Amino acid sequence: MYSNAPFEGGKKIETDNYTVCAVAISNDTSSSSSLQKAWTASRLAFGEPCVQFEHLGYQNATNGKSASLFLCTPLSEFIKELYSKKPFDGARIIQAPTKNICISVVTLEKSNYNTESMRDRVSQIKARQYVNAMINGSTISSDVLIKTETDANGNATAFSSEVLRERSMGFVSGMALLTSFSINPTQTTYIYFYEQE
Repeated sequence: MYSNAPFEGGKKIETDNYTVCAVAISNDTSSSSSLQKAWTASRLAFGEPCVQFEHLGYQNATNGKSASLFLCTPLSEFIKELYSKKPFDGARIIQAPTKNICISVVTLEKSNYNTESMRDRVSQIKARQYVNAMINGSTISSDVLIKTETDANGNATAFSSEVLRERSMGFVSGMALLTSFSINPTQTTYIYFYEQE
């Protein structure tokens, strides 16, 4: 592909069966700095960090250009694939070419939250808690409060709410929502990440 249509940076190639993310870096640098440049170029091209870089080698184009070619996987696709094979909640560290990426995966039952914004906020708190527990040793406790109200006709209605308490020795900031998805209609899975220095 590169030899007929040379490009610089990242390019997503989609077919009916699969999607491939390719990165081309001009051959004016060493192979180790090519990988670092490929990591940076992929982040700019795909809007998120990429992992699983595979160096395909050097390729010459018909117009005389030459590049080092890499295949990579966007972080969100990598985590979704891991999650679909074996669902998990919690924090993990994923190695990338220039930085380690800390991810936090949180799955919440939709029925436990009255609004989507409440569910989003709880997912953010729990995501930080997972990372904080892994790095700093924090603990979180949650209590579900069920309140029953009776109307004038004697009909009882139950409301539930969750109270989260976090005790920690540190603070995690700078976590961004990478993506959210639903494998089944009753749950939403959130993926947060930040790049470790």
